[in-house]
Amino acid sequence: MKKRFIIILVLTIIVGCSSNEGINDPLKRNENWCWFVDQSTGVGEWMIIGNDPSKVDGDYTLFYSNGKIRQTGVLNEGIDSDTIFYYDIYEKLIKHRLVESNSNLTYYVNEGSYTAYYKTGEILEKGTIKAHKKSGIWTRYYKNNQIKDSAFYTNEKQNGLVSFWYENGNLEEQSNWQNGKQEGLSTFYFENGNLKEETLWKNDKQDGLSIVYYENGNVKEKTYSVNGEHNGQSSLWYKNGQIQQKIICKNGDNDGFLEKWYQNGNLEFQGNMLKTGKDGKCIFYYENGKIKQQGVFSSNVANGTVKTYAENGNLILSGNYKFGQPHGEIKSYNEDGTLEKFEIYKDGELIGTK
Repeated sequence: MKKRFIIILVLTIIVGCSSNEGINDPLKRNENWCWFVDQSTGVGEWMIIGNDPSKVDGDYTLFYSNGKIRQTGVLNEGIDSDTIFYYDIYEKLIKHRLVESNSNLTYYVNEGSYTAYYKTGEILEKGTIKAHKKSGIWTRYYKNNQIKDSAFYTNEKQNGLVSFWYENGNLEEQSNWQNGKQEGLSTFYFENGNLKEETLWKNDKQDGLSIVYYENGNVKEKTYSVNGEHNGQSSLWYKNGQIQQKIICKNGDNDGFLEKWYQNGNLEFQGNMLKTGKDGKCIFYYENGKIKQQGVFSSNVANGTVKTYAENGNLILSGNYKFGQPHGEIKSYNEDGTLEKFEIYKDGELIGTK
């Protein structure tokens, strides 16, 4: 899928945009303007860079704030097409990217040190090129010159520790890579420095224990994965530390007993849960601890006797179901416990009353 041109051009032509100096107009060769040559007419004109996703065909040129060319390319219906060329703040070609339907191939022009810049001139990225590919330590920066992320590359593939930082300088993420694949422990942090998540990886897939934390330090979630899929018990907690849910998983799907709790500690649900949903006997509870409903389910629908209770504990509905449809006796009760209605169903169809 072609990537949409990140800085979309506003097609509305502003009065006075034309210039006798054309692309060399010093008042417009900056980060706010684009020189665009229409494919059908061959006419060039200045356009303000904006956010209007208009469809345009033709060649474009973008600039740094110092007037030097930053990027050139071709648009086809407003989307980058063919080859995009990138330049440094001295207008030296540093890389080009071939845009294809299912991939983007980047070619670094020069061997040795590489530096890319923001459109306003600040350093964006530094690294080393070997055999026209990323090699060694590569570092990206925020505009305030604070390091944004750092990684070691071998032949374009990440190897070793990869780190990300917030703009305030606090660590955001650290992970380990081998030949372009994630391996070992990955850690994530909140912007205040508190631990946010710990995850184990093997061959670029989650494998082992993963723990997610609230910003106050309490555990939010624990899961176990094998080859990228949840296996074993997964648990959730409320922010106050109260357990919220426990479920058994197999190959990424629910496959066992599920328990859920209200934030006050009372049970909310108990029952077997499979990939297809509720299966077997299940019990739902009110927040006050009294039973709300209990019954037998199959593939997430009632399939057996189901009883429903009012919050005060009185029975209000009792009946038999067959794959989600009433089948057999269905009894409804008044608030005082007396029988209100007695109906008989067969495969969801009412066939009698008592």
